[in-house]
This record gives sequence, structure tokens and C-alpha cells, in this order.
Amino acid sequence: MVKLVTQPKNITTIVRKEVIDVIREVLSDPDIGLELTQGFIKRLKKSVKEKEVGKTTPLSEVFKRYGI
Repeated sequence: MVKLVTQPKNITTIVRKEVIDVIREVLSDPDIGLELTQGFIKRLKKSVKEKEVGKTTPLSEVFKRYGI
């Protein structure tokens, strides 16, 4: 009978650990610690400037470009 009482606690502990591990895996950043390339920084700055002046791409054009 003692096994029946301790077994659910062990199962609960195992399930809790697995859920926490999955959440960490899903929410983790796989690129953490990597440096941004100069090309990416340049494209990002260009994108920010274009957005500031109101130059954006219509969603319909994005869909068309990617065949969506």
C-alpha cells in the first residue's frame, strides 16, 4: 500500500520535470550567444529606416512574392 501512495508522487514529479523541460525547449533561443553578421545588421538598419519613412511592402505583394 505504501507503494501506491509514493508512486503518484513519483509520477507527478516525473511529469512536472518533463513539462518544464518541454517549456524550456520551446521558449529557448537557439541563437543565443551568436553574433549578428554585418549583412544582417545592414539589412536591419535599412528596414528600420524604411519603416520610419513609411515605406512598407503591401501584404498582397508579400503573398504574391512567396506564392501564398
